[in-house]
Amino acid sequence: MRAVVSRISADGSYTARTDNDLALVFGVAQGSLPLGCVLDVDLLSVVETQRLRRIDDDQLLEIRMGSHDIHDLRSSGRGEHFVPSHVSTARLLAP
Repeated sequence: MRAVVSRISADGSYTARTDNDLALVFGVAQGSLPLGCVLDVDLLSVVETQRLRRIDDDQLLEIRMGSHDIHDLRSSGRGEHFVPSHVSTARLLAP
């Protein structure tokens, strides 16, 4: 799944949004990412592996992300926590 960096916070954390309206909040262990950076995310394992792949140079990035750092922007409680293991595969892949 692809996600685009849409926000960089003052504390150095990033928010990346997927095409199906999930927001991922994370920190990068080393370096930085620009706004608009496109990432490849394995949503079902990102919290466990703590890794994302930057699309433009295929670089694997080590991140810091907790299970509470994935938010469903389509939820009625806008931005409520999203737990990948409790959601259907169809929802994960839907645009």
